[in-house]
Amino acid sequence: MARYKLFISPFAKVFLGAVFTFQVLHWTWLKLEMDESKYEKNKEVTALEEKARELTGTQKKM
Repeated sequence: MARYKLFISPFAKVFLGAVFTFQVLHWTWLKLEMDESKYEKNKEVTALEEKARELTGTQKKM
């Protein structure tokens, strides 16, 4: 059992480093997906607003 204590600290460091790296990459990926989704939804809303203006015959106020 004493021999295994020698490997616990390096294993823990590598394991925690891997978990941290995974979490950072996962969070970054989710953030990018949310940004892309928001961009697509805003684009769709803009197109629908423009179509609604065309149908009602009103102009956008600046």
